[in-house]
Amino acid sequence: MNDYWIKGASLILPNEECPGALRISQGLIIEVRRDQRIPADGIPVLDGTGFRVCPGFVDLHVHGGGGADFMDGTPESFRLACLAHARHGTTSLLATTTAASPDHLFRMLLTAQGLVKQDTGGARVM
Repeated sequence: MNDYWIKGASLILPNEECPGALRISQGLIIEVRRDQRIPADGIPVLDGTGFRVCPGFVDLHVHGGGGADFMDGTPESFRLACLAHARHGTTSLLATTTAASPDHLFRMLLTAQGLVKQDTGGARVM
């Protein structure tokens, strides 16, 4: 389901929490309504009653997670860390390096670059 509405949830917005509806398209929030009215446009509607909905967290400085270190430079370490972050609400992250030799840094950065457009199963690598 690439395009859908969530209706009936409590929306956590920048300055308030209120009942409402929101539309998701291709994994992004594209419309927020502070009421329960949504257009009869044939787009599927999920019942969010009893749930709170908020945007995902974007972590701009992270070295790994879930026991995995990005400096390992392996796709598996990246995937493990991305899964761990997604379990706690992070939707995107910027894999950050530590001090290392140029070869070590290059290997890590090549892995990160290769995963930027791939589905990690967890948080997205930016």
